[in-house]
Amino acid sequence: MKFYSFYVPLVLLFLFGACTSDTKKPIDFDRNVVAIVGLDTITIAQFKLSYETAMLKTAETDNNETRQFHLNRMVEGYLLAQSARKHLLDTSANYQQFREMTEREVMREYQFEEIHGDIFVSDLQLEEAFRRSQESRLVRHLFSKNKSKILEWYDLLQNGNEDFYSLAPVAFINQELQNNGGLLGWLSWGDTDLKFEDVIYSIGKGSISEPFQSIDGWHIIRVEEIKRNLIPSKTELEKFKYKNRDKLIRIYQQDKLSDYLSGYMKNQELTINIPLVREIASEIREIYRDFIGQEDVRLTRLPGTKLESVQLRLKDLLNETLVTSKNRIWTVQDFLNRIPELPARFIFQEFDKALAFAVRNDILAEEAYRQGLDKLPNIREHVTLKCNDYLARLETQRMIQQIPVEMRPNFTEEDGYLYQLQQWRKLRREYIEIQKKETVVITDYRTLSRIKYE
Repeated sequence: MKFYSFYVPLVLLFLFGACTSDTKKPIDFDRNVVAIVGLDTITIAQFKLSYETAMLKTAETDNNETRQFHLNRMVEGYLLAQSARKHLLDTSANYQQFREMTEREVMREYQFEEIHGDIFVSDLQLEEAFRRSQESRLVRHLFSKNKSKILEWYDLLQNGNEDFYSLAPVAFINQELQNNGGLLGWLSWGDTDLKFEDVIYSIGKGSISEPFQSIDGWHIIRVEEIKRNLIPSKTELEKFKYKNRDKLIRIYQQDKLSDYLSGYMKNQELTINIPLVREIASEIREIYRDFIGQEDVRLTRLPGTKLESVQLRLKDLLNETLVTSKNRIWTVQDFLNRIPELPARFIFQEFDKALAFAVRNDILAEEAYRQGLDKLPNIREHVTLKCNDYLARLETQRMIQQIPVEMRPNFTEEDGYLYQLQQWRKLRREYIEIQKKETVVITDYRTLSRIKYE
């Protein structure tokens, strides 16, 4: 049954007082819908996605009461998003940028799931993971993105002409690693990517590995010490297997995905303008340091609000070619457009990786659009949900900014913010109650109990 075929009668019933959010009459919901909020619907897929995400972040117990509470919070979010649209916040440049970024991210997640597929973990693999978890290893390493350089260092180590302490100042930019001879510390199961971990546990105490490649580059490692726990019981093994099976599956999935993406990107035949990369890296870091502080890289993403300053500073370089592949080129401007999508720490610590992520994400997005992934129902559901949440946040910011800051004696800036927040909570409650009375809001709590939670 299509949406409008059941929605119009519901609206008429509501207008004549026969149907409200508190009605005791059974509602003939579309089997895919758990709530109607004005002209919007909350589908089972959207509720499940939002609920599972929320449950991962909290310690709440899954039950019907928790599900009803979460659905009511989703309804409130939809009401705020509708208010945001009335104030045309969905036409802002920030929102349009967010929607495009979200669509690309959701499609990329779908692509990654298709790549790593279903992976089965055997009891033998779990037992090996358990063995590693019971044994920590003190590891020292050397690193380079250049294979020939790492082979040269390996020969020097083998011949006794150099050691880790003499090579570390050449291998690392990080001063601590330069001074401690590349010491990574005590590592155990799950602390590194799988390829790195496999090498750690394949050599003995005092041994130096042959050069090997991980997702980050080329390495040589030395195991300095090995520390084993007491002999574990069979009960501990079974408990570990039960608790960590899903984690091990994710580790193998990530390893498979890394191998695929590495080969995929090599096939793109990329050429990078290294001098230009170094020049813009310095300028971009300087601008964002002014904004968030020199050492503060805790932000997950850098704010797009500073892009105008970056563009002004790099105005003579915007059209310069930064990267070329066998199919297209990326200019400095193309890269700047992707800054809000990139992990903040890459900009400050591994700029070349930030550039690689931007190019890779563009290539994957182009492939996704060619395949029509943006038209798939589950992807559209996911994007709609995230965008509604973002609009609700924008509306929250707008309403808080409308509240005048009350000036009182000895009022600090923080006191003023807390006052605004207090007033906003009160305003929000009043607004939601009014909107629920003025808007068709119908929830199907019966369906919630039948939704499978994973």
